[in-house]
Amino acid sequence: MKEISHNRKVLFGPILFLLICSAIFILYHLDYNSNHFYGQFSGIVPNDEANQIVVCDIETGTFTVVKDIEPSEYIEYATVNDKGTKVAYTKWNDTLNNQYVIIESDLGDEVTYGKVEDIQKFSKIHNPILIQDGEVLICVRVEEKNGYPIEKLVLFDINQEEEKIIDSGELVHINSDGDDDYENEAMQAEFDDGFEVQITNQIELDDLLKEYHARQIEINDAGTTLFVQYSRPTFDAKNDRIIYAKTLYRNVANQGDGVILSSVIWAHDIISGKSQAIYEADDKCLVGKIDISPNGSTIAFSESMHTGENGRILELSLNASGEVKCLVEPSKEHYVNIDAVYVDDRHITYLSIAKDDWLENAVRYLLNLQDGNTKMVTLEYRGKPELIKFFNRVY
Repeated sequence: MKEISHNRKVLFGPILFLLICSAIFILYHLDYNSNHFYGQFSGIVPNDEANQIVVCDIETGTFTVVKDIEPSEYIEYATVNDKGTKVAYTKWNDTLNNQYVIIESDLGDEVTYGKVEDIQKFSKIHNPILIQDGEVLICVRVEEKNGYPIEKLVLFDINQEEEKIIDSGELVHINSDGDDDYENEAMQAEFDDGFEVQITNQIELDDLLKEYHARQIEINDAGTTLFVQYSRPTFDAKNDRIIYAKTLYRNVANQGDGVILSSVIWAHDIISGKSQAIYEADDKCLVGKIDISPNGSTIAFSESMHTGENGRILELSLNASGEVKCLVEPSKEHYVNIDAVYVDDRHITYLSIAKDDWLENAVRYLLNLQDGNTKMVTLEYRGKPELIKFFNRVY
């Protein structure tokens, strides 16, 4: 009996060790599988008679199909949560006046956001991003008035189906004569919604320019309209904040075209609801898409003239120093550099376009942030080159 008991003790040690190792292995893979798309890039690619929502792993150059959707000749956006259990994508109504978002889960649940009943009302949503395990959607919601945008940066709680505006830009009408051209009730009602306002004197204009961190201009030089547009935001998960760029334009001859008065990066704290300006672009320059490093210490973004010229890639430290580094300088061969995103804490990828060339002929590069070396990245989806230029990072 003692010999049998001794053998059991001898066997129990290795068995216990194997059980512990197996448990660690299972837990590790459960944790890995719970966020296996985190840090990769999601978007839509055309495939024969269907469009597909895919996730791209730039390091391996591979694509994972998450969902097939109906084909569209118009640009659409798509985003995926880190587990791949929820997708959100934009869709147009039949009149192409309204672009809205459909959010679907693998359990068959579906929520629609941004759809309007008035088929004559032009509205759209761009740059949707799923955050917080796919429970919340960040996006830019746009309405148009006479060719000009009224844009809002919003958080949409998918479970509660509630919208929260975290930032908005007014559509400003300049009337330097000081006359009230908007006496009728219909026009005045538009101003009362808080998104469309009228400025009639220099003091009102100065106050608005200060609010947008814009350079001062004389009211007679301000044109007739000022409007605001947002870049693609990024989510700082470590600090629960949204980081985004907000650009104020002054219109010129053509409606919708404009001269940049200011382009500022803001950080919005989701908990407190407070926003803070953390970077102001050079005069008449535009801040493009923003991305945050996985460790949350820096953001990368493009800065260029409003025409796209002289496009460079910058990196801003989010610590107290606020140090700004130029990572990619423009040149004749790499005249416009855009769409900077982090692959990991040590590498970013970006698109580069030669002077007088088209976006379709852009080249994607991978930049090593430690030694400054770059290499070309070739991505192919089903044998065709793919730039993933409308893709978003998975959070």
